[in-house]
Amino acid sequence: MTDCDDDRIRREIPEFPGGGVLSPDPESGTLITEALDQQPRTAREESDVHTAICLGLAGYLMTLSSAIDGRYIALSRVVGDWADYDDGPVPAPAATVGSIEMGTYSELSLGAAMPEKLGPDGKGRLVTLSSNSIYELEQLTVTVMCEDKIQRAGVRQMLEAAFAPVDWMAGFRLRLPRYHNAIAEYLLVGGQQPDASDTAGTSVWPLVMRLTAQCPVYHTRVLPLARPIATGTISSR
Repeated sequence: MTDCDDDRIRREIPEFPGGGVLSPDPESGTLITEALDQQPRTAREESDVHTAICLGLAGYLMTLSSAIDGRYIALSRVVGDWADYDDGPVPAPAATVGSIEMGTYSELSLGAAMPEKLGPDGKGRLVTLSSNSIYELEQLTVTVMCEDKIQRAGVRQMLEAAFAPVDWMAGFRLRLPRYHNAIAEYLLVGGQQPDASDTAGTSVWPLVMRLTAQCPVYHTRVLPLARPIATGTISSR
């Protein structure tokens, strides 16, 4: 994030690798394991809220591993968007995270929200962060392509455990360091094994898990700091 002299913040455009796919990493989303965990928000903003939700979940999936029938299970690749098949075959199991639905912005207030102070910008101004709404998705899907039924059963078991990792809430929360250190909430609501003759004939065994997700929408603002000026005459006695 950078700033200019017109009192507005100009956001740096992140550089992504070619191929039209946003590449997540484990830092994109970290699991919150403590109910009262609190960390301050930051000015770091590398994407919009929708992309941050998808990349956060994709990054979390990259950290998972399990075993079934003596076989090690881990996702070979996770894409934080719909699959791009131009980069050649990928070893199974490989996953994509995405949503093509109309996400909703639930307005918390139509008035001005009390901004959170982030700190000075070094130019006599104060950087603040405010949120007036929550962005919600009802159809966030994780699609995994597996090489056989045993592997798919292991992946499904791994995901079911990963989507219910704590005992103090039904779903789970991820911290999004690349989007203001925001907290996104996810809930598993459905699962499907959409087998068909064309996939079985090519030894592809798909798995689709559906979640809901929500995250606050943040806006960065730069405010001028007050500069009190004292006038008058100082006299000594």
